[in-house]
Amino acid sequence: MQKKIDSRSCLSELRREKTGKNQIIMSPERFNQCLRVIRWTPINIASALQCELSWIEALEAGNEEVPAGLATWLETLAQAHEALPPPSTYRGKRSTF
Repeated sequence: MQKKIDSRSCLSELRREKTGKNQIIMSPERFNQCLRVIRWTPINIASALQCELSWIEALEAGNEEVPAGLATWLETLAQAHEALPPPSTYRGKRSTF
Protein backbone atom coordinates (compact mmCIF):
# COMPACT_ATOMS: atom_id res chain seq x y z
CA MET A 1 0.00 0.00 0.00
CA GLN A 2 1.37 3.40 -0.98
CA LYS A 3 0.42 6.69 0.64
CA LYS A 4 1.38 10.22 -0.45
CA ILE A 5 3.04 12.52 2.05
CA ASP A 6 1.37 15.91 2.39
CA SER A 7 3.47 18.70 0.88
CA ARG A 8 3.20 20.95 -2.16
CA SER A 9 3.30 18.61 -5.17
CA CYS A 10 5.26 16.12 -3.09
CA LEU A 11 6.48 13.12 -5.04
CA SER A 12 7.89 11.08 -2.16
CA GLU A 13 5.84 8.16 -1.03
CA LEU A 14 5.62 5.93 2.01
CA ARG A 15 5.85 2.21 1.39
CA ARG A 16 5.14 -0.35 4.06
CA GLU A 17 7.75 -3.08 3.96
CA LYS A 18 7.11 -6.69 4.92
CA THR A 19 8.52 -5.85 8.35
CA GLY A 20 5.70 -3.35 8.83
CA LYS A 21 8.05 -0.36 8.73
CA ASN A 22 7.38 2.63 6.50
CA GLN A 23 10.05 3.48 3.97
CA ILE A 24 10.19 6.75 2.05
CA ILE A 25 10.75 6.42 -1.68
CA MET A 26 11.94 9.71 -3.18
CA SER A 27 11.85 10.31 -6.92
CA PRO A 28 14.67 12.23 -8.62
CA GLU A 29 12.14 14.98 -9.38
CA ARG A 30 11.28 15.41 -5.69
CA PHE A 31 14.97 15.24 -4.74
CA ASN A 32 15.66 18.15 -7.09
CA GLN A 33 12.55 20.00 -5.92
CA CYS A 34 13.64 19.66 -2.28
CA LEU A 35 17.05 21.10 -3.13
CA ARG A 36 15.40 24.08 -4.86
CA VAL A 37 13.03 24.71 -1.92
CA ILE A 38 15.94 24.56 0.55
CA ARG A 39 18.00 26.73 -1.84
CA TRP A 40 20.83 24.24 -2.02
CA THR A 41 22.97 23.48 -5.02
CA PRO A 42 24.34 19.97 -5.51
CA ILE A 43 27.66 21.29 -4.18
CA ASN A 44 25.94 22.57 -1.01
CA ILE A 45 24.33 19.22 -0.18
CA ALA A 46 27.51 17.31 -1.04
CA SER A 47 29.36 19.58 1.38
CA ALA A 48 26.70 19.16 4.09
CA LEU A 49 26.77 15.38 3.73
CA GLN A 50 30.56 15.27 3.18
CA CYS A 51 30.05 12.98 0.19
CA GLU A 52 31.17 12.94 -3.42
CA LEU A 53 29.47 15.39 -5.77
CA SER A 54 29.23 12.60 -8.35
CA TRP A 55 26.90 10.66 -6.01
CA ILE A 56 24.62 13.70 -5.63
CA GLU A 57 24.58 14.09 -9.41
CA ALA A 58 23.61 10.42 -9.72
CA LEU A 59 20.73 10.98 -7.25
CA GLU A 60 19.60 14.01 -9.28
CA ALA A 61 19.62 12.02 -12.51
CA GLY A 62 17.89 8.99 -11.01
CA ASN A 63 20.92 6.76 -11.53
CA GLU A 64 21.07 6.04 -7.78
CA GLU A 65 18.16 5.56 -5.38
CA VAL A 66 17.82 8.21 -2.66
CA PRO A 67 18.37 6.41 0.67
CA ALA A 68 15.33 6.46 2.98
CA GLY A 69 17.17 8.35 5.73
CA LEU A 70 18.28 11.06 3.34
CA ALA A 71 14.80 11.28 1.82
CA THR A 72 13.23 11.71 5.27
CA TRP A 73 15.73 14.42 6.21
CA LEU A 74 15.27 16.32 2.94
CA GLU A 75 11.47 16.10 3.18
CA THR A 76 11.60 17.51 6.70
CA LEU A 77 13.84 20.40 5.65
CA ALA A 78 11.82 21.13 2.50
CA GLN A 79 8.53 21.13 4.38
CA ALA A 80 9.97 23.49 7.00
CA HIS A 81 11.20 25.85 4.28
CA GLU A 82 7.82 25.70 2.51
CA ALA A 83 6.00 26.47 5.77
CA LEU A 84 8.42 29.22 6.84
CA PRO A 85 9.49 31.26 3.81
CA PRO A 86 12.06 34.04 4.26
CA PRO A 87 10.63 37.26 5.68
CA SER A 88 9.88 39.81 2.97
CA THR A 89 10.70 42.68 5.35
CA TYR A 90 14.34 42.69 4.30
CA ARG A 91 13.91 42.71 0.53
CA GLY A 92 15.94 45.51 -0.99
CA LYS A 93 17.61 46.26 2.36
CA ARG A 94 20.86 48.22 1.98
CA SER A 95 23.72 49.03 4.26
CA THR A 96 23.64 52.47 5.86
CA PHE A 97 27.45 52.75 5.72
